[in-house]
Amino acid sequence: MITNGSYELETFSTSMKSEIKRLDAQIDLFWSEEISVYKNAGIKDNSHIIDLGCGTGYLIEKLSREFPNAKFTGVEQDQKLFDISCQRLQNVPSVLEINHASIEQFSQTDHDYDIAIMRLVLEHIPNPLNTLNQIRSILKPGGRIIIIDNDFDYHLKTYPPIPELDQLYAAYKRSRIADGGDPCIGIRLPSLLSQAGFDR
Repeated sequence: MITNGSYELETFSTSMKSEIKRLDAQIDLFWSEEISVYKNAGIKDNSHIIDLGCGTGYLIEKLSREFPNAKFTGVEQDQKLFDISCQRLQNVPSVLEINHASIEQFSQTDHDYDIAIMRLVLEHIPNPLNTLNQIRSILKPGGRIIIIDNDFDYHLKTYPPIPELDQLYAAYKRSRIADGGDPCIGIRLPSLLSQAGFDR
């Protein structure tokens, strides 16, 4: 997905097959809520949408069913995920291309896209502000970015507290931060988006 970040397919799970299943299952699990987010954020049936860190291509596949006249572009750095995405989407007519590149390396000379989607990606990127500035440069005037991401400080809490789980979560967060990510990026998103020139 990104260069030198906290996600690598080979090390994030015990097997590539189980990680691919996990990535697809994440989308299915939240789909009824997410599709409302996408529609409310302005995706229309004639939009040109770019999925940055498109993984297995499953999000594009599902969105192409909801918006059959939209156009889709994907960007994926990981070679195996890129291959899976290309294979999955090869017969989807609304997919223009899947690019094998990191988000930071992807460049477009024109402001081509109505919507940029980053789903559980920004938290893995070492310099999210630079990445958001890059994304703003490929959006059409008035284009929108949709970010769905985590904040482990908020969603990994239990009541009553379980000290062993708290220790596990703390160790996980330290590991992700050491790898260049920020598993608690959610609270920073409004500030980062403002600094990158996005407004509401």
